[in-house]
Amino acid sequence: MKSLPAFIFLLSVAAFANASTTVAPTTVPQKQEKISQEEVGVRLIHELTRGDTESVSKYFEDSVKVNLTQEVFKSINGQITWLSRLIGDTVEQFMTGTQIAKNGETAFFREYRLANESNKRAPLIVIHLWFKDSTFNLAAGGFVKTFLENSEKRLDGDQTWKIDGKNVDIHSVVLIDFNEGGMLAVKVYDDEDTTDLDSNRVNVKGVPIAKEAIARGLVAKAKEELKEKKLVESIGVAFIRKDPHFGYTHYKYGISSSHFKAEWDSVSPPTLEPVVKSQPVPKAPSKKKAAKAK
Repeated sequence: MKSLPAFIFLLSVAAFANASTTVAPTTVPQKQEKISQEEVGVRLIHELTRGDTESVSKYFEDSVKVNLTQEVFKSINGQITWLSRLIGDTVEQFMTGTQIAKNGETAFFREYRLANESNKRAPLIVIHLWFKDSTFNLAAGGFVKTFLENSEKRLDGDQTWKIDGKNVDIHSVVLIDFNEGGMLAVKVYDDEDTTDLDSNRVNVKGVPIAKEAIARGLVAKAKEELKEKKLVESIGVAFIRKDPHFGYTHYKYGISSSHFKAEWDSVSPPTLEPVVKSQPVPKAPSKKKAAKAK
């Protein structure tokens, strides 16, 4: 399943990874206001939605301010304000963590959400900011994560499924539109699980969810919704997580029906219209027979 879009700005991940080899410019140390780092993030985001490049730049390190061009600012602003104009731009911290670069360098991150979003566990957008540590009050960069998919159509909302004796919290069941057809997908909350997801682990967690979706009639419902369009023979599972190293994200996987072939094949195919044999059309009586009848 395709990854979600995220616009990275100011300091690239590559630059962060090579931070240990970069020579810092000789500048006068910046005087920091005595406010918490969490509050710095709130103010920075408010300037992204209400201010301009000059007003927001004071919350970033000198070495990355050069990247905050008017074009970049407009793009970031647009990614947040499409929603903030609808529900307000009050923000709150969603989670924190430590991101680790390939060279072993670390940075502390804070993620924020719009406080008025109705689903407190699954925001539509998240603003990810990172700092050199958990106390320094100037940001080193960030990006906006968007979790709204235009290609999805919701089939069912939040609920709890009992699978193998355990409760599984479902965010939603959706139908994803692809060129080759539609795919049924189940989004599940995976809050308590921070294990790495390799292909084996995905199958251990995802196959029972796919089987339960079939048992609940969701494959049949998807076929009915698609009408003439083909249903892809796999089921998507998205694990919604607060990852301690990457932040809030949806890990998306497509699970082949080969893992649940018997259940998939048991879904009744659409019933065909009965074939009606044409009846012979009665012939009109000949003129001679009509005369005799008289």
